[in-house]
Amino acid sequence: MSQRRPPAKQSGHKAAASRQKAAPKQPLPLVDRLKRLFTSLCAQIEGGHFANAVKTCDKILRLEPRDPDALQTKLFLLLQTDQYLAALALIDSVAGEENKHAFEKAYSLYRLHREDEATGVVDALKTSEPEDDRGLVHLEAQLAYRQGSYQAAVDLYNHLLDTAEPQQLTSAIASAAVASGPAEDATKRVKKVRMKRVPKGVIPGVTPPPDPERWLKKSERSTFTNKRRRGGGGATQGVVETPGSAAGQGGKGAGGAKGKKKK
Repeated sequence: MSQRRPPAKQSGHKAAASRQKAAPKQPLPLVDRLKRLFTSLCAQIEGGHFANAVKTCDKILRLEPRDPDALQTKLFLLLQTDQYLAALALIDSVAGEENKHAFEKAYSLYRLHREDEATGVVDALKTSEPEDDRGLVHLEAQLAYRQGSYQAAVDLYNHLLDTAEPQQLTSAIASAAVASGPAEDATKRVKKVRMKRVPKGVIPGVTPPPDPERWLKKSERSTFTNKRRRGGGGATQGVVETPGSAAGQGGKGAGGAKGKKKK
């Protein structure tokens, strides 16, 4: 009988090759990682996924803490998602660039109902920014209205109207019309008819509508009138017979028929 031989041991070079295959991959260079993150960030913003976009900004800032595009984008996202405290913390964390984001700081303070601080920032901005900065004038008008300075708010809004370009006025009026809704009565709106639901032989707008009382009994409809004739002698009361009339002839015929004998 032949004896089975034990399996040969794995050679040394094969074991080394398997260890090389299991070695971890080298991380991507910093430039490639940032490129991928910025690509994801653009897709998230276009899709409206602002919460995920903020997380992507945090990943970029961990790699490049001073990246201006990531800082500006994160600040924009925080304002869009009403995270005003986080926006203020981000502005304060950027050393030496507080004045660069002063308007965003004033707006965040205004939304947090810290009007006095917001007014101080706006007053400081008015000395450095041009007078025709419409965004700054608009924010100043909102602050004046909230603080009870209604005449000042009216003057600022009138200034915005007087200095607005015709195209800006048209856009503002269109936006206000969309926000307020259509002025016409809702009952006058013409609904688009789905032809799949229209019965065969019916033309929308031409064929008369069906009777709304078609589901009621005839006796319960508003158009019902009692046309039944009462039985008995009451049906002939008030009838005047004339010679040669059908009633008289009918009576004679009936009498003659009764007078004849049966054969």
